[in-house]
Amino acid sequence: MTEKADLAYEKAARYFNSGFNCAQAVIKAVYEAGDEDAPAGLLNAAAGMSGGIGFSGCVCGALNGGVMLLGYRLGGDKKSAAKARGLSSKLARWFNKRFGTTCCILIRDKRPFADKEAKRRCTEATAETAREIVKMLG
Repeated sequence: MTEKADLAYEKAARYFNSGFNCAQAVIKAVYEAGDEDAPAGLLNAAAGMSGGIGFSGCVCGALNGGVMLLGYRLGGDKKSAAKARGLSSKLARWFNKRFGTTCCILIRDKRPFADKEAKRRCTEATAETAREIVKMLG
């Protein structure tokens, strides 16, 4: 499991730094760590999550992408949707504890996206979120 989680971490960082937004990088990395291709529709749906939902600075796209992935993968019937909600809640609590917030603008310390430190922080949040999701999915 650790090997897959670490692979997701590496892939998410690489995808984010090559131009995918944080949500897309998380989705793509988690699927690929499990030797699957990420569904194109899910990646397309995550396009607006950049910068905390359309660069508004709100909820971090890495967290949003993770929640989208969990719902897509686990949702469906009532029982599995409840599991997706439970894991989404667990992910949000983990994220808030790890980064001290769920807000994109605060993770970046109100720095512009082009700032080197902001990019480092976003890369870290993206990569760590992908790793945590792989661990959660077991």
